[in-house]
Amino acid sequence: MQFVPMNCPNCGAPLVERGGSFACEHCGCILVSIADGALAADAEQLSLAEFEKQLQASRRTFPINMGDQPAGMDVDAVLLRERLKRAGQLLSAGEYDAVYDVLQNVPEDVFAAERARLLADCRAEDEIRLAAQRGDITRSPHYARVLALADGETRATYERIAAVCMENERIAAEIGKGMELVELGAAEEALTYARQMLKRYPTHAEAWELIIAAKCIEDGKYSPEEDLRRMSKCPNFPYLYSMREEDGHIFAFHNNRVIQARLEEAEQARFRKKSALSKYLVGPALLLGTLALSFGLWKLFDLLF
Repeated sequence: MQFVPMNCPNCGAPLVERGGSFACEHCGCILVSIADGALAADAEQLSLAEFEKQLQASRRTFPINMGDQPAGMDVDAVLLRERLKRAGQLLSAGEYDAVYDVLQNVPEDVFAAERARLLADCRAEDEIRLAAQRGDITRSPHYARVLALADGETRATYERIAAVCMENERIAAEIGKGMELVELGAAEEALTYARQMLKRYPTHAEAWELIIAAKCIEDGKYSPEEDLRRMSKCPNFPYLYSMREEDGHIFAFHNNRVIQARLEEAEQARFRKKSALSKYLVGPALLLGTLALSFGLWKLFDLLF
């Protein structure tokens, strides 16, 4: 398992966790953790705990060195610091267009500003979310400028993220073919293809969605909850899917109608079971209560008269 150092490799200051990455508040260095390898075992056969453990072991850490930070108390340095700070807040809030307004007067040769513009252009809060995207991020005019301003390590990080984004697009296209088989009701073919995809891409939530949907149409008694919990541990799950759980049961996964239908069936079955239990337990309990009350009233009447 890979461990992220607790001190900045650049300046030695303590690191602070921020949404899956680690940042140094002294020099601005960011360590981005990206799943970058296959799992050591068949993901479908792993327990939830073992799956999480292997996911962590598959991660690699990539540094982003922010370069020299604006220092001093002159008005230009203060303005630059405040603009960069505000740009970070806007990225976190998802107000990407406003980032450009805040950085309007910041030169293009400031790495931190150009990085913020790249993230805003790609509609990503940070590099973790950037690495979850699909497509060619190098098309952004800010990508080339970020690489030109970056040091060697940071340049390699963004090149790796760009490669991951292209891989994401290719993987999504492959998995999409399996989803077509699911939609056509080709249960056996869909499940065979889904298992191939999961073996190739066990850290991608889309591969889990495919095999869960395939199992739903292949096996009328299959419960998807355990596999959905595995799926929820994948690094890109929070950026692509929404799932709701209550009282220990997953009851909402609206990203896929086949999976959602199976969850609704399970919820209805639980409701019927509770209703039957209520019928066989509550009814007799009420009857016993009524008899006890009648007996008590009879005894009271006997004592009085």
